[in-house]
Amino acid sequence: MTDAMNTFDNTSTKAITPIEFSADEVIANFQGLLDSLDFKAELFELGVGSLNVFKRKKTLRELRSLCVVLWRLALERSFPRNHQEYFDRFLETSPLFNSDGSNAATMRERLEKYLSMLAAKKDTDFLPVADHMAETISPKGDESARTRLKLVLIIRNLYNLIFDKLV
Repeated sequence: MTDAMNTFDNTSTKAITPIEFSADEVIANFQGLLDSLDFKAELFELGVGSLNVFKRKKTLRELRSLCVVLWRLALERSFPRNHQEYFDRFLETSPLFNSDGSNAATMRERLEKYLSMLAAKKDTDFLPVADHMAETISPKGDESARTRLKLVLIIRNLYNLIFDKLV
C-alpha cells in the first residue's frame, strides 16, 4: 500500500506542461476564421440590405476591423506573454492592412480607433464601440437606442466566437 501511495504521489506532483503555439499557427487560425465570416446575420439585424451597397461596404469594413481588435483582446487574455508579438505579426502580413489604396488606410484608422476605445475596459464594456458604430453606420437613425443594443450583442457574440475559436 505504501508503494501505491508513493506512485500516486509521484504522478500527482508533476506539473502540466502548457502547449506552445507559434505566431504563424495562431494567425492562420484567426485568418481562417476571419475569412469564413460573412456577417449576413449581423447585416440583417442592423437593417443593412444588399441593395444599399455603400452602407453595406462601410458596415462590413467596420465589422472586420472590429473583429481584429476583438481578436487582440482574446490574444491578450489567452497569451499574456506573446499577444503583442502575434498581433504585430498579423498586422505586418495581413493584406487588409498592407495593400495599396484607401481601404487599407481606412482599416488601419478604424483599428486604431477601436483599440483606443477598448483600451480601458477591454472586453467588459462594448457600449462605447457600439455607440460609435451606430453613429458611423446610421447617423440619423430613429432607432439609435435599438441599434446600439443590437450592436452590443453583435460585438459580444463576435468576441465570444473569436475567443472560443482562438486556437
